[in-house]
Amino acid sequence: MPTTAVARSFFSSAAPPSLLHAGSRATVASFPLGSPPAVALSLSVSASAPTSPWAPAANPKYHNAKVDAGDEDVDGGDLLRQFTREVGRAGVMHEVRRRRRHENARDKRKRKSRDAAWRFSRRCAPLHPSICCLIP
Repeated sequence: MPTTAVARSFFSSAAPPSLLHAGSRATVASFPLGSPPAVALSLSVSASAPTSPWAPAANPKYHNAKVDAGDEDVDGGDLLRQFTREVGRAGVMHEVRRRRRHENARDKRKRKSRDAAWRFSRRCAPLHPSICCLIP
């Protein structure tokens, strides 16, 4: 039970009453000055929770980006930069922009072709630069 006491010491629901509405509850996180807890940022967007380990590759609606900061000396800016990079690599923002509006079959074909060309160029460029230059 010591972890529960530690968790309660980190999180408190005390806030000035002037900032709260009648039916709202605010939670404020406060950390002790001595040693900050180990931080792990993660983002997973999923329609249903996958149960198998290969589900992220199989489910196009599942994106996973995770940054683990086990060191206590990690700067918050560096952690945020790493997380932003991982979100970009996972393709979360690309998917969000795609879902903003309806895409018809023609636009879907164009997007799939463009994405395939992008993936091919990313995969092929370091290995065979001469082949990638020939492909328009």
